[in-house]
Amino acid sequence: MIKRRWPALLLLLLVLDLAYSFWQHFHVALGGDLSGIVVPDPWYEQVLIDPLGLRALRGEVYAAPNRFFQHQTIAQYFRAVPLWLQAWAAPIDSVYLACAVAKTAIQALLIYLLGVYISGRRAVLNRGWVLAAALVTPLFQTNGWNGQIGIIDKSVVYTFCYALPVALLLLFLLPYFRAAAAGQPVRLSVLGWVGVLGLVVFLSLNSPIITGVIALLGPGVLAYSWWQRWRTSTAPAGLGRAWVALRTMPVALLVPFGLFLLLSLYSLYLGRFNAENFTHTLPLAERYARLPLGIYYQFKQKLGWPLMLLLLGVNRWLLGREADTPTRRRLLLTLRWLGVFAAIYIVLLPLGGYREYRPYILRRDTLLPVIIGVVYWYGASSYYLLRLPNWAPRRWYLPVLGAFSLLFLLTDTPVRHDSNTCEREAMATLAAAPQDVVVLDNDCPVMAWTKFASPQDSETNAKLLLHWGVTKKKTLYYHR
Repeated sequence: MIKRRWPALLLLLLVLDLAYSFWQHFHVALGGDLSGIVVPDPWYEQVLIDPLGLRALRGEVYAAPNRFFQHQTIAQYFRAVPLWLQAWAAPIDSVYLACAVAKTAIQALLIYLLGVYISGRRAVLNRGWVLAAALVTPLFQTNGWNGQIGIIDKSVVYTFCYALPVALLLLFLLPYFRAAAAGQPVRLSVLGWVGVLGLVVFLSLNSPIITGVIALLGPGVLAYSWWQRWRTSTAPAGLGRAWVALRTMPVALLVPFGLFLLLSLYSLYLGRFNAENFTHTLPLAERYARLPLGIYYQFKQKLGWPLMLLLLGVNRWLLGREADTPTRRRLLLTLRWLGVFAAIYIVLLPLGGYREYRPYILRRDTLLPVIIGVVYWYGASSYYLLRLPNWAPRRWYLPVLGAFSLLFLLTDTPVRHDSNTCEREAMATLAAAPQDVVVLDNDCPVMAWTKFASPQDSETNAKLLLHWGVTKKKTLYYHR
């Protein structure tokens, strides 16, 4: 009975876990940066009206000149969605509902795409997809080990800045991954071309970590495709053979990846004029000196990374004992290239600048492409091993995986430290206050990273609270 019903049971658990995540996201505080982007404040005004960052090239100094689509997505979403949700919810609730909806949707998209990458199946009712999704779902930590391996950040702004573009990058890469796995040339329909090129433009002016990944990945993909054609070409060696190899590369690969690479390099160059890089400075040598501490603290603080790498080691050992197959070879090769990518990516991180809130350069957000790669390989290798016919170690391996997943699920406890209870109470105080300036006794920041010492600090937040209808007039505030 259980053998026949396990896909339905796993699917039910996936839905319940996503509902639990929604509940957790609904209870997380807003954090800072949101009002500055949505209103916006003068610091972010320029990026919202200059998609290509041309003003920065002409010498103007402003924040995030290479992140137009990132800021526009956040601004348009939070200007509109909380107001739409007020058809069913009070103004304060609508703000947190909008955050929960966005975070849960991004989390669901990532789980869906990882399930597709691992199983090769796109239907959510397919047994293979359900198994693949069930393997990776426990690794999405809203609380628990979020500080080390968090994919969906507690800050809704950071979720839009990191998890969303990574999900869209997976979407862009999907047709190429599926074609490579099937050993076939990639083919794009008219709609596929529109989607792929749209993602190229959107992601190039969105997130520096995406442009950094493409700056590493793009040349490798294009060079490998070219080398395959050069190696099999019958043309005489020399420039003629190199040209023939280039000319015969698939247009559906060459154009999107070539354009993505060029736009990413432009975006990275544009990032050199980011005003945020001038407010927090640290010599490059000092940044590299701090990087080992960033790696050390990822392993020291909690068990998330040690357990994930332990499972990767177990899966690598088990794959090494199995008979050779094309899928096994691909998994082992993928693990090696993942290690190379992670090493180069981490080594290059200090070149991205310094922020005071990331004192050791490396943190879960800047490490997200590597985290996603590790989660994928864990899921893909576990999926392959579990589906091996008459596999003797299954009798002990399946309980180990179950215990591993259960440990991650139980670790992801309800949010308390970053709960929005205090912030909600402060908003309710502002909503009920008749005066134009309110002194808050609440011991927590309100839509900010720190408490405000003067009413002027809350100017932008007050404008956004008025826009959302939380307050009936612009109400400034500060903390006692």
